[in-house]
Amino acid sequence: MAKKNGNIYARAVEAWGTESQMDQAIEEMAELIQAISKFRRAKTSEKKTKAYLHLCEEVADVENMINQMRYMLDATLIDKFKEEKLKRTEKRLKKPKDAE
Repeated sequence: MAKKNGNIYARAVEAWGTESQMDQAIEEMAELIQAISKFRRAKTSEKKTKAYLHLCEEVADVENMINQMRYMLDATLIDKFKEEKLKRTEKRLKKPKDAE
């Protein structure tokens, strides 16, 4: 994460507080869930394109809030858990499908 972005996250937390930013993260994740649902339901090419753009925008919002959460919490611990979960996923991918 660039230092500039870290400063923005710090300023946001300072301005609005940890609890408010956690609430905002929840709201953004709910919007992402809705955008995924709308994208999957879109039938026409025009609706699919519009839904795709909206989905990308919501992913960006959630990523920004996740980065803010990393600032508020222990990013090193988060990275540790991410690595463990990626290793678990890798093990699952190596298993034959019928073994699951």
